[in-house]
Parts: sequence; C-alpha cells; structure tokens
Amino acid sequence: MQECGIWNDIIASINLVAYHSESLVYHVNNNAVESYNSIVAKYIGGKRINFSFRGSYTTRCHTALTSYNYGPEYLRKLHKKATNYSPGKFTKAFILKNIKSQKQKEIRKPLQAFNSRTKKKLIDGLDEDYGAVNESLGCKPLILSREEFEEQKLDMLSRLKLSLQDINKVERRTTEQSQCEEWKRERSYRLTASNFGKVCKLRKSTNRKNTIVSILYASQYFHGTTATR
Repeated sequence: MQECGIWNDIIASINLVAYHSESLVYHVNNNAVESYNSIVAKYIGGKRINFSFRGSYTTRCHTALTSYNYGPEYLRKLHKKATNYSPGKFTKAFILKNIKSQKQKEIRKPLQAFNSRTKKKLIDGLDEDYGAVNESLGCKPLILSREEFEEQKLDMLSRLKLSLQDINKVERRTTEQSQCEEWKRERSYRLTASNFGKVCKLRKSTNRKNTIVSILYASQYFHGTTATR
C-alpha cells in the first residue's frame, strides 16, 4: 500500500477525522456562530458601509449579540436599561408580534422536516387532466414488438451507411445547408458535432428522452430573435 501511494491517502483521511474528533464526539456544529454573524451583517449593513471608526462596529456587534441572546425581548431590555421605564404600547405590541412569529416558526419547523421525509411524489404515465391524445392527427402510441423495433433500427442504420461517392453527392446537394430541405432531413438522421458532447457526456442513469427531443424538435419550437438568428 505504501508503494502504490494508497497508504498516504488513508493516513491523511485518518488524521482529518482525528482532528475533528472532538466535534464529532459531542455532535457540535457552527450554526450558532453563523446565526450570530448573520445578525451582525444585518446591523452593519454587510460590507457596503464602513463602520470601523469611533467604535461604531464594536457597538453594532454588541447590539447584535444582545439581539441574539434575548431574541425579540432585546428591545424591552435595552429600553428599560437605558430609561428605567418599560417601553410604550406600540413597542410592546411589536415585541409580542415577533415572539408570536418566532413560536410559529418553531412549531412549523419540525412539521416541515417530517413532511419532507414522508412526502413522496409519484409519477405514473401521462397526466389525465393535461389533455387527451388526438388520434386523428396521428398522435397515438406506436405499438411495436421488440423484433419489429430491431428490424426498423437495423434498416435505418443500413440507410445511413453511404459509400464515398454517395457522401460526395449528398454534400453537393446540400451546400445551401439551412436553405435546403434535404440538408435538414439528413441532419435530423445524424448526430452532428455540435450535439456530440451533449450526448456522450450523459450519465448512464440519465434518461435520453429529453435530450433526443431537444435535438430533433428544438428548431420547430424556438426560432430565435433578431439578436439570436
């Protein structure tokens, strides 16, 4: 293992786990620190304003710390500490509103977490309310057996195999490219270089349907604008 270099990777991983072992044992995280930093950013306006003069930044950090420790009650605490009087009715109403909002969030949070674990979206075929299939326009399922499908696939591949002379003839007939209907038809049968990367980079678990549809029919639905034509 040392000769092939695997041992060094294993030791590095073990050292990383050992370095964070205390946090892992006590199951601690930095959520409290991040929450405090978000409150500090709220009071100092992020990095848009320079509050580094005359202790303004320190004062705002102390205010953020008080807000973090006391929650919605911090306005009452600061007002009573500074004036020795309780705040007025409007301030009290505002504090009660914030306390009620905080309690509602604490009640909803576990419910949302529970629903996210149990709720599962199932998709089974077409949406019956989306619209009926118009069979008069030929929009009906194509029923093919496995053998018929393989035969048509082989027939299609055989038609795509052209000799050098046939390739030259097709090239001369389709020199106008987008102005030529034959060029559009021949292009729809083949995977061009512009789409090759999109297809070959797909994962094995990714469904090819949407990619094939976008390659074959995108030009029929999107004609561009004056800036993209």
